[in-house]
Amino acid sequence: MESEADIEEGIGVRFFPPVYVQRYTAVKHVLQDERWLGKINKVVDFGCAEFGFFIFMKNLSGIQEVLSVDVDRQILEHNCCRAAPLNVDYLESYQRSEPLVVRILNGSIADTDPRLLGTDAVICIELIEHLYPDVLEEVPYTVFGYIEPLIAVFTTPNSDFNVLFPNLSGFRHPDHKFEWTRSQFEEW
Repeated sequence: MESEADIEEGIGVRFFPPVYVQRYTAVKHVLQDERWLGKINKVVDFGCAEFGFFIFMKNLSGIQEVLSVDVDRQILEHNCCRAAPLNVDYLESYQRSEPLVVRILNGSIADTDPRLLGTDAVICIELIEHLYPDVLEEVPYTVFGYIEPLIAVFTTPNSDFNVLFPNLSGFRHPDHKFEWTRSQFEEW
């Protein structure tokens, strides 16, 4: 995917396509990588919130089960309709070759829920910066010690780029608990 950015006076950087689309597309490409073809059947999307990535993932070949997990019950209840099939999904030319089971779970990435077992891919798009330290500390155990997926994909804002946002004071989002540099993320 080609992308570009413009720096507008007083606004800072504007990305084309928007950064969230670039993130979703990059994660989708990771899931489609030839190393994982035929190996990813069950995916957990932690911090699914508005189900934005679900739209990118729902038609990927081989995925048979998606667990969309978020700690905020109200957001899940408000947005769960986005996980429902669209009218176009019933057209023969758009139908999946295998059925897709979608489970919407209210819970934390720190929870060792047995429904997470057998997961092939864990997705955490722009999640970890919203976690309190005690929950963040549990993430490596939950993901790599309990769930043990074939692949885990994490994205988080890179604070090295915050200098490009001239009106930014503090973090990029009011709920962020931290924003790491690339080296801090790699160390984690």
